[in-house]
Amino acid sequence: MNLRKGLTLIAFGFLFTLIDLNLTLNGKTLNVTPDFIGWILMYLTIDNLGDYADRKPILKADYLLLAILSLGLYIAEIIRPELAISKYIQPIINIVSVISMFMLFTRLERIAHDYNPNLEPRIRNLKFINLLLHIAILVFVTVFADRFASLSTNIGQSAQTISIILIILLAALIIFTIITAFTLFKLRKSVNE
Repeated sequence: MNLRKGLTLIAFGFLFTLIDLNLTLNGKTLNVTPDFIGWILMYLTIDNLGDYADRKPILKADYLLLAILSLGLYIAEIIRPELAISKYIQPIINIVSVISMFMLFTRLERIAHDYNPNLEPRIRNLKFINLLLHIAILVFVTVFADRFASLSTNIGQSAQTISIILIILLAALIIFTIITAFTLFKLRKSVNE
């Protein structure tokens, strides 16, 4: 067990799974922070969490499933973006990842309780903020995705409103991710192994 290493992997895993940095070359967009790398980092974390990672086979299966689905989606979007495979796979990834992240935050709360009780309330708050943000984004994208696509060609007040809400949600997710990563690095400093 190397708890410090595990917390580092989790922090970087969050950055890869929650922040998308895209690079556009010759009219093609490439995500330089693909989600599957974040899920692989989360998978590698499990053995480093020791007793904090109860139900290891389930956790490993969750993160492995998320890594495989995300890798498949990543490859499909590069090779054949016109297939729009993401509208079938992305909801599965979103639902499984929300559950997995909630369980991970619960484990992080226990680590904070043992090593830095001052961080425990912050991690608990981050757990619920993460849950609410992901549910809001999932519902928003599910409800408004088709409507936004049809409105985007005819930019009107509705499309602008939808765009602004989506930008606010995504900005909140980025801020949340950065705060979470810094919190995990702070917790990592508290762990003496």
